[in-house]
Amino acid sequence: MIMMTLDEVWAKTNPFQSILTHGKVSGLIAQFLLREYICEGTKEYLSRSFEVDLQQLENFIGYYVSLHDIGKIGSKFQSGETGKFNNIRHEKTTFQAVMHIWTAKYSIEKRIARVFGEILQAHHQGKTGIEEECDAEWKSLQDEFESEMAEFFGNKALRIPTQIPAPQGAAEAILLGIVILSDWLASGNLFYEADEWKNNLREKTHEVMEHFADESGLLPVQNDFGNKFHEVWPNIPEGGERGLQALCQEIFGGPDKYTLVLMEAPMGEGKTEAAVYAAMQLAKQWGKDGFYIGLPTSATSNQMVLRMNEFLAMHKFKSDARLLHSYSWLEENDVQYNSEEEKYIYHWLMPSRKAMLSQFAVGTVDQAMMASMCIRYGVLRLLGLTGKVLIIDEIHAYDLYMMNILTGLLSWCKALQIPVILLSATLPEKRKKELLAVFSDGEYISEYPAITTVSDKGTVSVRRINRISKQNKYLIEMKPMLHSCSDIASLAIERVKNGGCCCVIVNTVRQAQEIYQSIVSESSDIEVMLFHSRFLVKDRNTIEKECVRKYGKDGTHRPARSILVATQVVEQSLDVDFDFMISSIAPADLLLQRMGRLFRHDSTRRPPGVMNPVMTILVPDNGDYGNDAYVYDSCVLKQTEFVLSNYETISVPGDVEKIINECYDIQYVPEDRISEWKEYESDIAKEAAQSDKYKLAAPNKKFTPLYADVDFDDEEKSGYLSAQTRLSEPTVTLSIIDDNLFDQLKTSASDHYIKVKSKNLARVLMENSTNLRERTLDRLLAEYNIETLRGKLLAEGCVIISNSNGIISADQNIGVIWKED
Repeated sequence: MIMMTLDEVWAKTNPFQSILTHGKVSGLIAQFLLREYICEGTKEYLSRSFEVDLQQLENFIGYYVSLHDIGKIGSKFQSGETGKFNNIRHEKTTFQAVMHIWTAKYSIEKRIARVFGEILQAHHQGKTGIEEECDAEWKSLQDEFESEMAEFFGNKALRIPTQIPAPQGAAEAILLGIVILSDWLASGNLFYEADEWKNNLREKTHEVMEHFADESGLLPVQNDFGNKFHEVWPNIPEGGERGLQALCQEIFGGPDKYTLVLMEAPMGEGKTEAAVYAAMQLAKQWGKDGFYIGLPTSATSNQMVLRMNEFLAMHKFKSDARLLHSYSWLEENDVQYNSEEEKYIYHWLMPSRKAMLSQFAVGTVDQAMMASMCIRYGVLRLLGLTGKVLIIDEIHAYDLYMMNILTGLLSWCKALQIPVILLSATLPEKRKKELLAVFSDGEYISEYPAITTVSDKGTVSVRRINRISKQNKYLIEMKPMLHSCSDIASLAIERVKNGGCCCVIVNTVRQAQEIYQSIVSESSDIEVMLFHSRFLVKDRNTIEKECVRKYGKDGTHRPARSILVATQVVEQSLDVDFDFMISSIAPADLLLQRMGRLFRHDSTRRPPGVMNPVMTILVPDNGDYGNDAYVYDSCVLKQTEFVLSNYETISVPGDVEKIINECYDIQYVPEDRISEWKEYESDIAKEAAQSDKYKLAAPNKKFTPLYADVDFDDEEKSGYLSAQTRLSEPTVTLSIIDDNLFDQLKTSASDHYIKVKSKNLARVLMENSTNLRERTLDRLLAEYNIETLRGKLLAEGCVIISNSNGIISADQNIGVIWKED
């Protein structure tokens, strides 16, 4: 091939962009991100770690990122000889080029050069191939390109770090995130005309990035929320703080820096407000800009984002908190993209993904967990978290499998100096020790209710909350009718005969549907609602809002006589209040959570004669837990029933710690069930270990995606993540649509597959979808020969059927059912 000049070497072809322009633009974008997006705490961390000042850091970052495509300077790549039988990967050539340049020209130690080179090599993740063996002329052109970048980004002021800080993986992750994001932005349509800006490339790139950042809402808004609790929360008057909140003000008003905060307090003590207050103080201490609040479900996320938007509005913020969960993309508009880079830019900067890069965000805990998993471009989640305080609500709600991933995430938070706040109403002592051990090996004496902190020096402090705003005493009664839907329905009707609102919580969707139908058939003058996970998305969202409207704190629309039949969806973070509660047996911590929705608000008017909260727990009459044992292990259900049978009343918070320990500590298990309990503990430990294959290496190791091909994507497919954040049976997204739309789609289908390119159509399919167990759906489709379409592109993995197929149907009142269900 005839030798080329750097102006002729292409980095992008459609439209053409030279390697010189692309290198400079990507480096300038990286510098812009470092100055304007990366939080002060992370900049100081990098500066301190690499032993360079902030200006030297900026020079190095620009230069470093500009070299990411140096491997495109090669004869085979430039001639397009990179097909099936000659799989040249330019990023692998980049690694070889920079290794040679840094060791030969700058005398950088080989092991240091290798680390920096591996980061650049990983900027296109999941790609396989080989490097190009370049001859002397092309290597000379690579040297010329590097010299131009060195002069452009620092000249004699350029300093390449001569060490990799410990923990090594943390610095690698931050650098890789900056490289990827800078490359994506430089490759997008914002910079298609950059070759024409040669005379004022710096100024023009800065101008475009400023406009983009303003339009996208990507940059943090500086705002001091205040030091006092009533300054952060203007709706809570000074002196009106609850005990937990007042203690927060005392703890976080001083000079001590904390890496971990664990707040344990009963429901209704204002933990959310306390956590946000603490987060704002920790953000100032650590130089962070905002927070991410992770919750157990999309339903709880939907409620929390509304509360956080109200909070931001109090402080005159122009933008809202971002929402991040598997269905939040339904609110977004269609966007066309022309390249792989643009596709990822679009996915990461649309509202649902940008949440992790935005200043304030709310979503499912899974989205934060993926930051510490081997997921393609998951490093951007870590980059986003470095600018935040991480708040995880309902920490008790996660099983051992999820906790294994979460402790991995916490280790990355510690390494990257991301402060963490954990919230719980009920947490077993063993679980608490596991969480604290990530940050410290210090000793402590457990208290409840309390705030436990770990300082930046590893000191553990426990402060008891001495003033509880609400202390409830719940009467406990056990009814041996766990599997008798008609008896449960009659009991619920009896409870509200003189008025009031009753919540019936059972553990399976099918039982909830049967109880609901029994109540409806027995009584026509009671308002009855059903709430579970097997509604279509659009119906579930409507029901969720109606639940809060009817049973929420406002009380304006509270029914005179009403029964809500639900599954576990109401036990976490939904601010609802009932006069009566009937619950299937469940693990003790979850039963206590459910109790938190009973007599929740002092302002609620109770029906005549109802003076005390009664918690009715449904247990089996023969010791057989049936299908409930598929939801919760029978070993735990037995121990919970055994412990609670000794209580006529439960005081909250007084009895909480004792009950939790008795239900989860083997020393309280009866002798004849010790072997069963040990087997249970062994089984869940094996299940937890299954998550190890998805986790990043510990931050004191090399950053996993640098040296391993990562096969996982970060899309949620078929109702569960390819890199699973939860250990559960595989599910499938089933879309149940009306006949007319189904027939329309059939006409454009090819071999029963429909390519969904329109976001509007994808939105319709998702709004009319639910998740079913894969094996259940496969059996129904095979047994009854139901006609289906299979979605592609925006509806990847979705199974589409008509609502009148005769076997599986969706009803807005009872959800999805099938013929023999």
